[in-house]
Amino acid sequence: SSGINAEYGQHDLFSRFLERKSDPGGVTSYYSTDMLHKFHEDNFDRLRLKDVHVQTTAGIRVFVCTFYMGSKVELPTDQHWWRYTIMIENVGDVAVQLRERTWCIYSENDHKETITGTGVVGQEPIIPVGGCFQYSSMINLRSPTGHMWGTYLFEREDKKLCNASIPPSLLESKAQTV
Repeated sequence: SSGINAEYGQHDLFSRFLERKSDPGGVTSYYSTDMLHKFHEDNFDRLRLKDVHVQTTAGIRVFVCTFYMGSKVELPTDQHWWRYTIMIENVGDVAVQLRERTWCIYSENDHKETITGTGVVGQEPIIPVGGCFQYSSMINLRSPTGHMWGTYLFEREDKKLCNASIPPSLLESKAQTV
């Protein structure tokens, strides 16, 4: 089960974390439940933003924030999950289009994986001078600690290609089972 409620397009935790109330005028508001408060209290330390990794290359500034989401420990392999958010800012002098990404992912059990693909999250965004593009995704490892880094290939407005570095980011967990 994906946990997504197809009728509302919401995760099944939505109704458990937020209570929906409508006033007589038809205005709907959402209020946090005791379950959400308990989840926040139990997970505050690992959900807190700890590091923002930033690197500027060829007029492209890349910000990376990672968040440990939890683990599922089962034989034969453990799975540890992180969510990461990337913001790409064009601080150069011409518009750019993101064409390709290459990620290097290294886990503490000496497993290294390289992933290359077109664009990001199904898009090849055009980023104007002074503009930015942000996206989020998830990664899982078979160990509670690892690193990720990489490059983006951009096509500049003048049709020249350039690479921008994705800064190295530590993937660190408290190895709590969910």
